[in-house]
Amino acid sequence: MSRMSMGRIHLNCLGALLAGLLAGCATPAPDATSTPAVERVWPRPPETPRIRLLQIITTPQDVGIRPNLFDRVLDFLKGDAPTRVVRPQGLEADAAGRLYVIDAHYRFVHVFDGGGTRYYSFPAQPIDGFEQPIDLALGAGGRVYVSDSAAGRVHVFAEHGAKYVTSFGGPPLKRPTGMAYRAATNELLVVDTLASQLLVYDADSFA
Repeated sequence: MSRMSMGRIHLNCLGALLAGLLAGCATPAPDATSTPAVERVWPRPPETPRIRLLQIITTPQDVGIRPNLFDRVLDFLKGDAPTRVVRPQGLEADAAGRLYVIDAHYRFVHVFDGGGTRYYSFPAQPIDGFEQPIDLALGAGGRVYVSDSAAGRVHVFAEHGAKYVTSFGGPPLKRPTGMAYRAATNELLVVDTLASQLLVYDADSFA
């Protein structure tokens, strides 16, 4: 086959790829699951409602996040990473509007930008000892703490989850589950389900 014919084939393939990606960038129809058709409140009348369901989020599109053309090309070449929430576990929201959701099915954390501009998940690369994330807490300066009940450790991330820092555990911590960050004292509160106790750690030294 001549070089000219090969070049035409490559151009045709590239054109088909770009056409498909551009078609995918068209604004999709609203997801029927993202906005409840019927108002849902708790408790139900005649009691006074105290909780109202506003929105159901399962994909980045539910909060208006759409990847640009460049990101779509990269995703196509390297393979799409799962972005749909399958089994939500713990969740937190920060002051900037980011929503962090642990997915027990994929064993990672979804992050939805509240401004509708970005979605990502972490850890971006496999981490030894990262087995079963259960809950998370948001600390100072963009730190994220993730409890791992199977590993018996707490994993620490910086830059809102983009950078892995370290993990800590060992006696007396056995099976960390629920967590909370106390900003006033810069302390991390960790529930140990197996030991039936609440442990308090310095959020920087982990002591």
